[in-house]
Amino acid sequence: MLDWLADTFLSRSFLKRIDEIRARNPLYWFGGTTRGSTRFRVQVIGSQEPASRWQSCLFSVELDGIHLYPHTRKWDIHLHFAPAALRWFGRPQKYHPGSNDIWLHYERGGQWQVLTLRTTHYAMQHFVRAMKQIATPEQVTAYRRQRPYIHAGPLPAWRAEEDLYGVWTVESQPLAIYLMPATLIELQGDQVVRTLPLETIQGIEVMQRRDVASADGIVRFRHVGDGVGEQIAYTTPAFVPFAEALITACKRWLEQPPIIYGKKGDEE
Repeated sequence: MLDWLADTFLSRSFLKRIDEIRARNPLYWFGGTTRGSTRFRVQVIGSQEPASRWQSCLFSVELDGIHLYPHTRKWDIHLHFAPAALRWFGRPQKYHPGSNDIWLHYERGGQWQVLTLRTTHYAMQHFVRAMKQIATPEQVTAYRRQRPYIHAGPLPAWRAEEDLYGVWTVESQPLAIYLMPATLIELQGDQVVRTLPLETIQGIEVMQRRDVASADGIVRFRHVGDGVGEQIAYTTPAFVPFAEALITACKRWLEQPPIIYGKKGDEE
């Protein structure tokens, strides 16, 4: 009973967690003075389960990654997102008064996870500045590219191969394909099968099948990785919208956004 009173009314566990965070000398941390103003949720791409519910939290950005402490009575749950697992981050909207969101894509434990963090305008600015210190230069450049950020899927798809006579052989095992601003991901359920960085995708084609006119169409492209090229093709019901999204995402990835000096540029 005394433990419950100490945690609930005296914030004993909460203050202990803050002391632990401060002792690690984080690049930035937030959540101490305005509990409830910072929330997060995690979505596993390809999972049958919906994204986790929004939870208030403490968070810190440190050289070894993001640390999150969901709001529980004892504040004893600790989630860690390492920089090595980060694949992309971006804010879906420009800074604005009130709550601001940021999306962070991680490849963790064989899954593709999207962490969404929601906090105040002021805290988000400082969070982004800290993130730029632990992200790769390529990820920082990607952060500065124009919105809207391209996402598509996950979509059901089947690998396909065309012979010399224009007849397609379609694999029986379905996949899910998920497109985000830096990578095309193949999934089996919620498990990552393969990742294709957008800079390795060239010569995108979209076409109807000539051998079976009523079948789903084809999206085909050339993938060049480690100096080796290969043709990859998928058949999927939404082949035209997916191809359009893939073409746009690949073009965006090649953009070199302007460097804007001064306060405004730093805030964006």
